[in-house]
Amino acid sequence: MLTLDELNEIVELLQSAQKDAEKFDRGVGAAGVRLRKKCLDASKLLKGLRGLVLEVRESRKAKR
Repeated sequence: MLTLDELNEIVELLQSAQKDAEKFDRGVGAAGVRLRKKCLDASKLLKGLRGLVLEVRESRKAKR
């Protein structure tokens, strides 16, 4: 499934962000920069997934 693959990619990205969040909480400033970038990337991927779901939903409606 295409949407499931997209969602798994986002989950993996957020799991890697969790490691940077832990480092940032311990005081590593560079981890904060990486964390912010990963959050931005995840946001973009989520918006893309949302658009994909809407597109598929609309195409399914059109087939009826």
